[in-house]
Amino acid sequence: MRIGIDARMYGIAQARGIGRYVQELIRQLLELQGEFVLFLSAEGMKAMPDHPHVQKILAPFRWYSVAEQLHMPRLIQKARLDLMHFTHFNVPYFCPVPYVVTLHDLILLRTNRQRATTLGPLLYTLKYTAWKILLRHTLKNAQRIIVPSQAVKDELTVWMPKMTKKTSVIYEGAPELTPPSPSYDKRGLRGSYILYVGSAYPHKNLERLVQAFEILTTTLPPNPYTLILVGKHDYFYERLKRELQNTPPPSPPYEGGDKGEVIFMGEVADNELTQLYRH
Repeated sequence: MRIGIDARMYGIAQARGIGRYVQELIRQLLELQGEFVLFLSAEGMKAMPDHPHVQKILAPFRWYSVAEQLHMPRLIQKARLDLMHFTHFNVPYFCPVPYVVTLHDLILLRTNRQRATTLGPLLYTLKYTAWKILLRHTLKNAQRIIVPSQAVKDELTVWMPKMTKKTSVIYEGAPELTPPSPSYDKRGLRGSYILYVGSAYPHKNLERLVQAFEILTTTLPPNPYTLILVGKHDYFYERLKRELQNTPPPSPPYEGGDKGEVIFMGEVADNELTQLYRH
């Protein structure tokens, strides 16, 4: 089969988790027999190594944009595909070939995302409404829907019961870890720490994590606990920092120990992330 993959998030730092999903998916698929067509951004074209069974096509269209809706169908049609795999829900409304789609979560249906946008209320409402219409159309017309957990499948079953039969739970894996380094000093960290890896988007609920950590450390005996937040510093991490600086310490009955330290570590390389997990 000649299979297309929407890999525009491949090699893109700001794509974060979905970009990593695409990268690992392609790495494993290339060990199988088949002919693959990857639709890549300009950065992805440079980051993706050449491979005898891969055709790379430049698709310089921002995800969630009008441009991807208008121009991706033309590129897909020209590629003469048997099947297309969209690695996120942003499938062109008029996709010209059969496709499968990966639905990572349905968190947009049950959280207030106004704090997660710089758009005004009117524009945000219009965008959110368009997203729901597009998502329903995407799922109804997909040959198969891939979800990463039973929890997402259960949630989809409640929202669109007819999608259950064509939804497959495919758990996400991880690459092999680099060998441990006994000399790793955890950037000079002492004692035990709690580790969070990811973005600071409001639905991640990091404000509550920080509050819980402060309660934990002030109720325990003096203890060198630290909370480490690993993720690219952006608008939302900066906002969390400001909120943390302006938050008073927990009130009684949570007095006792010193408030634990919260460290914003920013992005780290894979080998360092491996060590942070190990320790």
